[in-house]
This record gives sequence, C-alpha cells and structure tokens, in this order.
Amino acid sequence: MEKELLYKNRSFSSCINAAYKLQLENLKSILKCTWLPILVQSLLMGGYMVIITPWLANGASWSGMPFLKLLALVGIAILEMVAAAWTLSRLMSLLNEKPRKWNFRRSLWMLIGNAVISLIFVSLFSGGAGAAVGYLQAKATAGEAIPAMSTTVMAILGVYILLLLLFFCLVQLPLLYASMRYLNDEKMHFWRDLLPCLRTGLRHWGFIFITVLLSSIFVAIIIMLLMIPYYILSFARFASEVGVVTGDPSGMPGYFPWLQLFTAVIVFFLVYQVTIFEALVIYFMYGSIETQEKERQSAKTIPPIPDIKEEAVLQPYPSSI
Repeated sequence: MEKELLYKNRSFSSCINAAYKLQLENLKSILKCTWLPILVQSLLMGGYMVIITPWLANGASWSGMPFLKLLALVGIAILEMVAAAWTLSRLMSLLNEKPRKWNFRRSLWMLIGNAVISLIFVSLFSGGAGAAVGYLQAKATAGEAIPAMSTTVMAILGVYILLLLLFFCLVQLPLLYASMRYLNDEKMHFWRDLLPCLRTGLRHWGFIFITVLLSSIFVAIIIMLLMIPYYILSFARFASEVGVVTGDPSGMPGYFPWLQLFTAVIVFFLVYQVTIFEALVIYFMYGSIETQEKERQSAKTIPPIPDIKEEAVLQPYPSSI
C-alpha cells in the first residue's frame, strides 16, 4: 500500500487532499482488506432498518415494542459496533502496520469508550430536560398556575439542544483526535490519557472543526445520493404500513421486505466504503496536530537567539595592552 507521510504539518485542505489521494491510489487494497467486515456491517444495518421501519410507521413507542424484537435490535446494535471495530482495525492495519488483533482490541475499546462518554452526557442532559418538563406537567396537573408554560417548555428544549451542541463542539470534536491517537500510539491508555488529549484537541479546535466540517459535507452529499434507492423503498413501505393502520389493504408484494433488505445491504455497503474517506481525513488531521505539538514543544525548549544589542552587552570589553 502506497502511503502518504503522516507526521507532517498540513492545512485542513491538505489533510482532505491527502486522504483523497491515499484512498484513490489504494482503492483496490482498501476494498480487498475491508469488504468482509463492511459486508457484515451492511447486513446488520439492513436487518435493523427492515425491522424498525414498520414499527415507526405504526407510531408505537419503544416501551410498547415486544421484548424479543427489542432484544433483537439491541443485539444488532452491539454486533454493529463489533463489526465497525473489525472494519476500522482492518483499515488501521494498512496504515500503522500493526497486528490486526492489536488494532481490533484498540478499535473496539475506543468505540466502547466513545459510546460510554456519549451515553453519559446525553443521559444527563436528557434526564435534566425530562425532569424539568415533568415538574412543570406535575404542577399543571395539580392545578397550579404556570405562566407561559409553552414558552417555558420551549426554553427548556432550547437549553437542551444548546447543551448537546456544546457537548459536540467541546467534547466530541477533541475526542476525534484522542481516538485516532489511541489507535496509533502504543503508549497511550484511553482513560488515563483522555483529559490531556482532550486539552490538546481543544487547543486545535478550530483546525479540527473546519477539517471535519468540510470533509463531512463532501461525504454527506455522496451518501445522500447513494441512499436515494433505499429512501424510495422505505417511503413506499412506510406509506403502505400507515395505510394498513388506517384500514386500507396493503398493496406491497410478499417479497418486498427481502427487496428492501437486499437494497439496504448494497446501499450501506457503498456508504460504509465512502465513510472510510472520513476516517482517513481524521488520520491525517491527527498527524498534523502531532507535528504541530512537537514543533510547539521544541520552540519552548530552544532558547531564543539574542539580537545584536544583547550580544554587545554580553561580550566582555577588550583588555588594554
């Protein structure tokens, strides 16, 4: 595999260009190495979407879902994370040339750590917003007068969305750097070194933000185009399920769920291949930040060069003969 130099001070456009060049020149090697785990990911995601589409069409809540179906969805989500770690470990083996088992353990632990961090913050924010709205509803049920209740609820939701945005900007973006460093640096421990890495990520927040934003826009446009066939089939099934709920007969053929699954597998296979580009962008972004940090540390240790006036003061006067 032909690789670009990782540890190099790059701009955000250079990181995106290096990722594009690396994937284009090694497309066959990347596809050969990652097709099996990506196929597993696509099968799992296709099954997940086929199961959940009729449930969403019926307007049912998660609490009313049958236990076996809910258990199947949780199991698919767990297997999807394992398959994602498998895919990432195959890609990282091409990049850092470390053993696949080592990369798989690191990738899986990194994804679990990211999921735990997101779950903690989102649960705290959601619990706080839910408790505040529940408190207002309890007061309204008890007959207490609450001035401008709808405005208060909208303010609570606004604060909730603002907290989620702050979490994404101040935690998730620096976490991209910390995660990629964990996948490359053998000496790094995820939880022990997480806070120093987050501080480093915050120091380069603007660089991370603009790099991820531009690459995500590019990836999102391609994914939206790839997802059009699946969107058409999903909308057709959704409309059919809604019609069945209202009493209309279903016009879908019996093989339609299999057609939807087959289409989902193909579409998600292509989508996951496209998302590899985003991982490569983060890879080069990490290398650029590491280079900038080394240059910053070396600038602190090297003493400044004295100017001409300082040299004249420091030099002793010549002794008279």
